[in-house]
Amino acid sequence: MTIRPKIRRWLGHELVRGSGLTLGIRLAGIALSYAFSLAVTNWLGPEAFGDYTFFVLMINVLAIFSALGFDGLVVRHIAACAARNELAGIAVFHRSAIRAQVMTATGLAILLLLLHQTGWFSSWTNGVWVFGVTLAILPQTLLKYFSQAFKALRKIRWYALFNYVATPLFALIILLGIQAGGNPKAPVWAQTAALWIALIAAVYVWYRTFHGAASKEETAPERPISMTGFVRQSWPFLLTTSVMFFNHWADQIVLKTLRGSYDLGIYAAGNRIVNLVTIPLMAVNSIAAPKLARAWAQADHNELRKSAQQATRLIFWTSAPVLLCVVVLAGPLLRLFGPQFSEGVLAMQILALGQCCNVMVGPTGAVLNMTRYDRLMNKLALASLSVNIVVSLLFTPTWGAAGAAMGSAAGLAVLNGSAWFFIRQKLGFSTIRI
Repeated sequence: MTIRPKIRRWLGHELVRGSGLTLGIRLAGIALSYAFSLAVTNWLGPEAFGDYTFFVLMINVLAIFSALGFDGLVVRHIAACAARNELAGIAVFHRSAIRAQVMTATGLAILLLLLHQTGWFSSWTNGVWVFGVTLAILPQTLLKYFSQAFKALRKIRWYALFNYVATPLFALIILLGIQAGGNPKAPVWAQTAALWIALIAAVYVWYRTFHGAASKEETAPERPISMTGFVRQSWPFLLTTSVMFFNHWADQIVLKTLRGSYDLGIYAAGNRIVNLVTIPLMAVNSIAAPKLARAWAQADHNELRKSAQQATRLIFWTSAPVLLCVVVLAGPLLRLFGPQFSEGVLAMQILALGQCCNVMVGPTGAVLNMTRYDRLMNKLALASLSVNIVVSLLFTPTWGAAGAAMGSAAGLAVLNGSAWFFIRQKLGFSTIRI
């Protein structure tokens, strides 16, 4: 008789409700992304898909540096301001963040174009439309920032739509509209145009919904922080984000360098399928991060522990079935991209097993970042990146895509295991509670 009330309370929990919404929208985004990938691979083949994957890598790398860490700081700062009802603090932060990111993104785009015209790194960017990269840096940077700002204010619907759905939806529509045929630049055109359309929509929604916080002149907080002060606070997030990003992409960079676009295309298809395992993790983290930040700001250690452990339970029980299916059905899933992609079965299974660490320990990165142990997280991510690169360099020349997968799996094990250990040491509780 007591089970049903417990289930109702569990389903009514904010973390579960918000994660369910994010998960549903994220699944829609994944479906659109897969439709886009299937169209590219079936029309253009593994090599063109590898070049497109490398294009996406480049715009994400440059967007990380142009974001200056504001996409990470925004969650902690705006969530804290919202908890204290400081609308003016949100407005000040928002204006400073937008101004700084526009300047750095524009500067990076111009620098990249000038360097490319002088012949720098031309061999490394073979097959990549660099002009398309320069056009995509600014919208990629600001779209990520706006989606994180929506998350900080607990507007989960808008966060999920702009973070997961808008870009693949518009890209797929554009790709189908221009009918790629044999043009390898068509996916790049579609992705770039989609980013700009999604950004315009995000800006419209932000200023329509949060006009008071975003643009209205209000009394500044008692202790206003300058742009320099915000940048000083955001640089640890920049370091963490960049290291985490390279941790995610290092294996693919090594594979592209040592084996070329064809092997990268095979590997990228399997990696996209394995990313299904991370959907619950990202969905739960999107809700847990602001809750963790509020609990820390209010010195509520018990709520901090409960939120972290609740998140781990949700992540485990929603990810485990997906993980099992990905490992068992690796071959049939890869053949959806084309017959050549079945070469990546072993790599895909190794990647899936590497995700076990994420599933088991829960939102360790979010816990450390939201409790101001972000510098510690930087060190752990750097150690993980080092392991990823070394293992990838050792095994990729012989094993190809499977060797790159070994590097990724090893890096994930180091990162999650060490983060779980330090949460126990610094905060006095374990995130594992399945």
